Amino acid sequence: LAKVRDRLLDGNRFLGEDKALQQFQCEFQSKLDELAYSRIRYWSNRTALATAVSPNGLADTLATMYCSFSMLGDLCTIYNLRTNNTGTAILLARIFLNSYLAGQLNELESVTGESAAQLLASNLPISELLARVMGRLSAKVGTGMVNYFLLNRLGAHACRLLRPVETR
Repeated sequence: LAKVRDRLLDGNRFLGEDKALQQFQCEFQSKLDELAYSRIRYWSNRTALATAVSPNGLADTLATMYCSFSMLGDLCTIYNLRTNNTGTAILLARIFLNSYLAGQLNELESVTGESAAQLLASNLPISELLARVMGRLSAKVGTGMVNYFLLNRLGAHACRLLRPVETR
């Protein structure tokens, strides 16, 4: 990246604005985007796992909030930028909404788990206990996946706000 930056900033090599922006996006910013998306995947996976194994809604909320702020810190470090006041307010609102939803999904787990258990017990030749365990497990996995997608979406939005040059 340092070599590409030096080449892009070389005053003796005037490429024209369009060519310079295209070269910046292809050779410099694309590397930052790759790293940013790998960090988003890392924090999304961590959130999914944490909320899938957590015992209650408070733990889901705290895990989601921690992972969201950590991911945004990583993205700001990668792009070496901060958002403006409006962008910060939007990201904070999304973080708090995602954290709230993570806690509320725990309320739906019991209903979802019971419904899945009834569906499994009525359609498969398994015991009622096994159906309840499988129903509860499927509800926890579903909660983890919803939180994965919410954090992934937050990360993609943060990248759009933090990129120095908008991608086409």
